Amino acid sequence: MMKPGTTETLTVVRQAEFGFFLSDGEVDILLHEREVTGTIAVDETVTVFLYHDHQNRLSATMAQPIIKMTRWVGLKLLV
Repeated sequence: MMKPGTTETLTVVRQAEFGFFLSDGEVDILLHEREVTGTIAVDETVTVFLYHDHQNRLSATMAQPIIKMTRWVGLKLLV
């Protein structure tokens, strides 16, 4: 299950006028054209960071954030 705050490797399954749709084989996620770094094509595999956009939809960006979601357990940090 894909969640916001994680980095995933997904396949580009189709291109739209506003970006690309990526898939893990079950769920499609939008990679908006302004979030693409470099050149990508359909059937290519890309590594993206997942987040919720302003309409609370799961979306992707190729820009990797400095801080990512983590979970604290006692004094041990799990990433």
